[in-house]
Amino acid sequence: MNDAYNNGILWVNAMGNHAKRHYQATFTDNGAGWHAVQGSSIDIPITANSGEIIQLYLTWDAWPTTTADYNLSLYNSSGVSVASSTAGGNLPPKEYIYYAVPASSTYYARILKYSATTNHRMSLYSRNHNIASSVAVAASSLLSPADATGAMAVGAVDQAVWSTTKAIESFSSQGPSNDGRVKPEIIGPDGVLSYTYTPNRFFGTSAASPHVAGAAALVLSKNPSYTTSQLWSALTGSASDAGATGSDSIYGSGQLNLAATLPTTGGPAIATGYTHACALLTGGTVKCWGYNGFGQLGNGTTTQSTTPVSVSGITTAVMISAGAYHTCAFLADGTVKCWGYNGYGQLGNGTTTQSTTPVAVSGITTATDVSAGYIHTCARLSDGTVKCWGYNGYGQLGNGTTTQSTTPVAVSGITTATMVSAGVYHTCARLSDGTAKCWGNNVYGQLGNGTTTQSTTPVSVSGITTATMVSAGAYYTCARLSDGTAKCWGSNLNGRLGNGTATDSSTPVSVSGMTTATAVSAGWNQTCALLSDGTVKCWGNNVYGQLGNGTTITSYTPVSVSGISTATGVASGGWYACARLSDATAKCWGQNSNGQLGNGTPTNSSVPVLVSGIP
Repeated sequence: MNDAYNNGILWVNAMGNHAKRHYQATFTDNGAGWHAVQGSSIDIPITANSGEIIQLYLTWDAWPTTTADYNLSLYNSSGVSVASSTAGGNLPPKEYIYYAVPASSTYYARILKYSATTNHRMSLYSRNHNIASSVAVAASSLLSPADATGAMAVGAVDQAVWSTTKAIESFSSQGPSNDGRVKPEIIGPDGVLSYTYTPNRFFGTSAASPHVAGAAALVLSKNPSYTTSQLWSALTGSASDAGATGSDSIYGSGQLNLAATLPTTGGPAIATGYTHACALLTGGTVKCWGYNGFGQLGNGTTTQSTTPVSVSGITTAVMISAGAYHTCAFLADGTVKCWGYNGYGQLGNGTTTQSTTPVAVSGITTATDVSAGYIHTCARLSDGTVKCWGYNGYGQLGNGTTTQSTTPVAVSGITTATMVSAGVYHTCARLSDGTAKCWGNNVYGQLGNGTTTQSTTPVSVSGITTATMVSAGAYYTCARLSDGTAKCWGSNLNGRLGNGTATDSSTPVSVSGMTTATAVSAGWNQTCALLSDGTVKCWGNNVYGQLGNGTTITSYTPVSVSGISTATGVASGGWYACARLSDATAKCWGQNSNGQLGNGTPTNSSVPVLVSGIP
């Protein structure tokens, strides 16, 4: 499995169903050479019925071979030995019993120190029967191959309680591995109906793991250039935290949350800055168009282009993001490159020198998300932390200061982020438990915590518990929730919050009539949402036709964008917006004075126009 991982294959494996069939302890001599299990008792009880097979496996920490030996025996209720394993010599540290049960009864496994001179840590597994609950040990009950470093091990939660108690199945094997690694990596649902097991529900980690494998396939289909590491991070990083806060050896990174994974991964994607736009092409190259006064198109010039031009040297991009006058991409190897305006260090390379071609962001090697804001940039890393760089006058870098930084600094207290979004002077992150935190400028309440007080460290957004993504715009923020609704907060100039008013709100308000959103994008002056049927709706300022409905009439509630029915992504820019379609083409609408619609003209359009040369 490790070889598979190293060769670009994500191996998803059932964690195992051994939590109630496992015993583990360091050998404790009862004075007669037997292991004391509980107090003076040397018995590990196992109840079995007539005709069944008891199979026991004993191992101890003396791999790969050892002369330190233990014997494993099985006794009946009369205290008579009915089976034993006494392999000796310089052999692997294991003993095995196979016993056909003649009569229904409780049997007792016993462990005898034979030639060991020290007390080893031992694990006993019963393949077919539970061990008495008074002595069974769920911790470290996983077996090979689930313990492999390269295996994404999957535990199980019954789908009937998936959204309520989220209780781990009592049989679902637990970590850590013998060398202390957290296992499982993620939790999937069991208790499901399948063609094979109809009409009965299918239980076990073997029922849960196919859901994770299927999710991985969907994510990879949208992101064909993903490395194994990035695919792994996309699934675990978007998992919904369960059990103890953070990753643990019962729930791993949490419950599979495909609704959160897919909106934050885009395959061929679209990104909009203030007056320029970019598209990620299949294969990892990038093209940009529009204003280029600072080199934000990345083609080595500062010449504006009304049609897409290729970004120099980018061939393995996984995600792109356009800021006001700079652009960034995170690459398949986890690094990030940025280009364009750098007056505040937003390119992250330790300088304030603008660049017309991509430069590497210092010290970022495990990025899974990147977001370019007005004049700052942030990246989410594979361990759930976030780093930001650039302008910090309002604390939008989130490190407790207002000091700008030309290299990445860690955002305080963020350890479970699944995505990050940089706005004009504030930043927000969606966390694995569905909550959101924001930091920076808060003059209009865009941090969502019920105040208008600026914060240089993250604060919780009020009432958001089921977010699948967040989008920070110009003095406001929006989130898409797991039920397909959307909420926004902050500045409501021209109705950009979408609730039918122009009243600012320091706490989230519901976007009117939005029930099937799959993604939301907050821009400078308008907001857009992608719906589950492939259509797009926008709301807010419409002076340049950026709502895409054939008018220039501002709307405080969502209106349908004309002619868009197969969108896979949407991005809201300065005074315009763009959508990526299922055939990988792109359409844009609104202001076009700098060629940001990409159709070869500088003419504004209140309906979508096709971007030339994409894909």
